[in-house]
Amino acid sequence: MCQHVPRHYTVTTVAFALIAGGGSLLLPPSVAKLCGLLAGRIAARGFGFRGARLPSIEAELQRMCGHVGGFAIATSLHVVGWVAKGMGGWFAFRLLGSGIGLPDALAIEALLHAGLVFAVFVPGNVGVQEGDYILLGAVFGVSPEISLTVSLLRRGRDIAIGIPVLLIWQLDESRRVRTTFR
Repeated sequence: MCQHVPRHYTVTTVAFALIAGGGSLLLPPSVAKLCGLLAGRIAARGFGFRGARLPSIEAELQRMCGHVGGFAIATSLHVVGWVAKGMGGWFAFRLLGSGIGLPDALAIEALLHAGLVFAVFVPGNVGVQEGDYILLGAVFGVSPEISLTVSLLRRGRDIAIGIPVLLIWQLDESRRVRTTFR
């Protein structure tokens, strides 16, 4: 259990996020059209999409937003993956001797992702994740050493999964290029 944040705040925050996310699936289909129009305006102003491409973008976004069932499945899978990642962090914290609970580990994971949004301004995200872990660990009563170690374990996992996937992708692409130019 963390020392600085009361447990009921963490549980309440996680419950609110789940209810708000689930409630968004119950919106009427007319909201899909509004989402498509809004996204189309953002695409036109922010990314310079104009002319013939803009209506097709709006129509595609409306079509995507109109599939509530598919959206619910995709969101559910994302939440399951996110919780699994949070449980992995909790397991790492526990193995390293921290007494942090699962709801607190999930809160750290959520807040970490919120902090990583701003990492786009830092080349290669260098140090952002580590700094976030140390700061969030301090808020939840975890020592900087343990927080930094969990961050480095997470980086190691990303590398262990990412490099083989990138190599497989490159092999597939090179095979595709060879067959195209024969």
